[in-house]
Amino acid sequence: LLGRRTALDLPAGAPVLETQLMSGLALKVAPGERAVALRVDDVIGVGHRIRPGDLVDVFVVLKREDRELHDSGARLLLPALRVLAYGASSMEAPAEAASQPPGDAATSSGGAQNRRDQPRSAVLAVPVDQVAALMLAEQSARLGLALRHPEDKTVPALAPLVGAKAVLPAAAASAGASPEDRALAGLTLSSMGGT
Repeated sequence: LLGRRTALDLPAGAPVLETQLMSGLALKVAPGERAVALRVDDVIGVGHRIRPGDLVDVFVVLKREDRELHDSGARLLLPALRVLAYGASSMEAPAEAASQPPGDAATSSGGAQNRRDQPRSAVLAVPVDQVAALMLAEQSARLGLALRHPEDKTVPALAPLVGAKAVLPAAAASAGASPEDRALAGLTLSSMGGT
């Protein structure tokens, strides 16, 4: 019972039953975080290789009406977010290990069934002050998750950018900027063309 919480008040001396204890994914969300679900496919979800407990960076690609525009760009939106759930697997109750990863589900007669069983959502632990930015980005842009090594805790030194345009700040353009700061600053389509 150590570290567990009851879902309701219990009188002194009452037996404690498993059904009276709190459970669920909410217990895996740290104070100051919120659990947010994102739609995923095999591209956004790193070929469905993401597992609960992994750390991911969320990148955003800014386009309008699916056309490549002069000021289209991409940048790091949120670094080092913990994956609380991916598809049917979660930190609360991992799904039974499959003999092969969902992304490898192949072929033969079970191919159509395997496609239906592929994960369609990822639940991330997001700092509460960044939830609105993530939700806005998901509705208005294209998101991508980048899987990171579990021991890589590096984050940008720059404050998160405000506004929709991916503009390279002078601080991130300097020679001493970290890779994380350059990722946060992002690139525009025009800058990749050298203009």
